[in-house]
Amino acid sequence: MNNTVNIFLFDDEKITHTLIESYLSDVTFSYNLLVFDNVNTEEVLKYQDSLNIIIANVSLSDNEILDKLVILKQNKNNHIIIISYEASTDINVKAMRFGAEDFLLKPVVKQDFIYAVQKIYQEFLKNKSSASSSILTVLSAREGEGKTTFIINLAEELSSVSGEEVLIVDFNNSIRDVSMMLNLDISYSLPWFIDNIKDNNQDEIFDKAIKYSDSLVSIVASGMLGVKKFTKDISKLDFFFKKAKERYRYILVDLNPDLEEYNAHVLNKLSDSIYILFENNKDSLVRLKSLMLSSWDGSGVRLILNKAAEDMMNNSDIIEKEINKNIFGKIPFNIFSSLQSYKTRKTLKETNPNMDIVASYHKLTLDIINRD
Repeated sequence: MNNTVNIFLFDDEKITHTLIESYLSDVTFSYNLLVFDNVNTEEVLKYQDSLNIIIANVSLSDNEILDKLVILKQNKNNHIIIISYEASTDINVKAMRFGAEDFLLKPVVKQDFIYAVQKIYQEFLKNKSSASSSILTVLSAREGEGKTTFIINLAEELSSVSGEEVLIVDFNNSIRDVSMMLNLDISYSLPWFIDNIKDNNQDEIFDKAIKYSDSLVSIVASGMLGVKKFTKDISKLDFFFKKAKERYRYILVDLNPDLEEYNAHVLNKLSDSIYILFENNKDSLVRLKSLMLSSWDGSGVRLILNKAAEDMMNNSDIIEKEINKNIFGKIPFNIFSSLQSYKTRKTLKETNPNMDIVASYHKLTLDIINRD
């Protein structure tokens, strides 16, 4: 199932068609609007493998329409919102009894409509993300290409959109690690977690991970202690990640460049997908090609063009042709937002929520959830 939402509007009023269509321009998801004057069960049944939001105009005496909605509600992918001019408790109770998830009084208010459809969509993402857990390993073609900043902001957006816990596992042992970027104190290092995780104590152990602010993001970092001696024991790493996947929906691995060559086979084995950050310059592209010719290639590898100029955000065909691989995501270059985020030790969304760079992380997050 993909994340495009089918919006079925069953209403014979043209003004309602116009209102709903205009309101939908402000939702955060992709949608396909289908408009009919009356409830059309046959059309809905064509989309039973997709998320369907059914908006139906109903009055208290419309038992035939309500019966049709009961049939549609039997599929868990169908979610019903009743709209009506009848502002009575009876129609509200009746609508809910027939399977409606919300009731909106006509003429529909934009704020109420957006809240109702977004609530359904967020619940859909949450249920979808609960199905399995994914390890996403992130490395960069070269040092200094924004890998740690990328991981911090992606983790925050993944947790915000999915409503699930996200764990950052930071293999860096330098001043650029996640905990230091966010000015967080480390009480327990990554080697301690790897060494102490047991078969029945994972919740107790992971409760000691650093929590970022009041978000659902936790961080396990190596600090300046290093992790090389632990990465040589593949079974320990495998067990650590196995236990992490029992608790966290997404696990983002920040891979230290010093460990990349040795651990390529290890992380290829453990990761569900691998994200390689690169920039549009000669040195970065040369290094990227080298990585892809060695261990970092295959269907699980996804390329992220970071610090992309405006023309590259719109058209990256030349780069894709040069590297012979499609680019999975693009993050625009915004020096102002990045510096402000770094100085305040906060995420981009916290410092500049309306900037294009924040929107790009949201789009990337939806793409990841859709694929994983």
